[in-house]
Amino acid sequence: MRSDSQQLLDANVTEVGKRSIQGVFLQFASGAMALVSIILLARLLEPSDFGIVATLAPLVAFVQMFKRLGLTAAIVQAEMLDENEVSVYFWLQLILGALLGSGLALIGPLWADFMVDPRLKSLAIAMGAIAFIETVGGIHDALLRRNLLFGRLSSIQILGLSIGLVAALAAYVAGLGYWSLVVQQATNSVVVAIGMWLLCPWRPNIPRKMEFEKLKGIVLGGSLTISQICEYIRRNSDLFMIRLYAGEEQLGYYSNGYRLVMTPTSQIMRPLMSVTLPMLSRKRDSDEYQSCFESVFLFCIVAAVPAGVFTLLFPESVVSLGLGTKWTEAVPIVRGLGILSLVIPIGNCLSVNLIVYRKTRAILMVSVIALVVVLAAFYLGIQHSVVTLIHYYAATMTAFVTFYIVYVTRISPISGIRLLKIAIPPLGMMFACGLTVLIGDKFLELEPGQFSIAIANFIAFVVLYGLSLFVTGYGSHAMRLLRRKDG
Repeated sequence: MRSDSQQLLDANVTEVGKRSIQGVFLQFASGAMALVSIILLARLLEPSDFGIVATLAPLVAFVQMFKRLGLTAAIVQAEMLDENEVSVYFWLQLILGALLGSGLALIGPLWADFMVDPRLKSLAIAMGAIAFIETVGGIHDALLRRNLLFGRLSSIQILGLSIGLVAALAAYVAGLGYWSLVVQQATNSVVVAIGMWLLCPWRPNIPRKMEFEKLKGIVLGGSLTISQICEYIRRNSDLFMIRLYAGEEQLGYYSNGYRLVMTPTSQIMRPLMSVTLPMLSRKRDSDEYQSCFESVFLFCIVAAVPAGVFTLLFPESVVSLGLGTKWTEAVPIVRGLGILSLVIPIGNCLSVNLIVYRKTRAILMVSVIALVVVLAAFYLGIQHSVVTLIHYYAATMTAFVTFYIVYVTRISPISGIRLLKIAIPPLGMMFACGLTVLIGDKFLELEPGQFSIAIANFIAFVVLYGLSLFVTGYGSHAMRLLRRKDG
């Protein structure tokens, strides 16, 4: 009888559809816990506290990008794995984590001098240690994902978020200020690392020397690409420019507002895309490809976009519910982020087709062009205000979504006209529900920024939208994809 560890390596997974839908809904629970954390800490800490931690975010993201070196993807996608092969991955990732964590700690003083903020020196050391801790359970995480054991993964994540939040609250009571956020991340990382080792039975061994040479090509094949580097620069240059031109308080408004608005969307899109890519890859040469992608696209619209519509129409309510009264200056920023949260999930969904059809040149071209255009938008926008920066960013992302629709129709059997016909009715329903609530507020002369009114607005929008999905049948139709037993 095979050991649990060997079963993880073989990854003979059954009930793919059932496990996939479990993963999606368990991610909702994890996302809800993340939102609770944002809501509580935003009411206790100052915007500048979030700003100082976000100042270090570009360096931390750089380490995050390099530390796994594509090893997670190599494990998840490999047809067969053996003990020595995975052990090499583990020790390689651990060494890489130690080097990058140390590098972050060493670069910290230079970054602190550049930003003229000595607090960043000690922060960099702490974040470097956290970066190393996160690599300890990285391979175990990949093995669980390989076997679609989303229940275990989500349980670990929820436990880490919960204990991390308790630790952050204790640090706040102790008067640690912005260090409460670091304590939260450190505690979460330790709990997750321990949880991975407890719930994943695989254990590393000391690999033979020959294995390193054998795996050299695989490791290098999973290394960073130009498109990933472009993505890193694009995703972090906004934080850098806002801190440089507008200061840490405005960065705090932006970074925490971004987390609040994007967390619900990302918690839906991340598991959805992890299921979509392998499924569409198997259907690429099949007549079912178009119907499969259309189901994914509809689910993306129905599930991931409503949060953006509500944020766009009710930014005062979102700030009141999610951040509190001390964040009222973030209302125009959050409204702008609502536009982004409408566009980004649609773009992410459409871009999967480029990966499925292996359009590497197109991916590279889009990445480079997007980097240049978005950097220009950031620079021109921040000369006016953070809100203008967001509006310029949203405009560029809308342009790229339009490009994706046109390009996808050229490389696949998907019709751009059909995609528009799929998207417009549910989008229209969302805006109709939101505008109905908004008109009610105006008619009754209610202030959407009041906490009680904010709750009422949110409940009214959810109820109206839920009823619309039920009456039109869009909700049940979108779920058919995830119910398929063949994945």
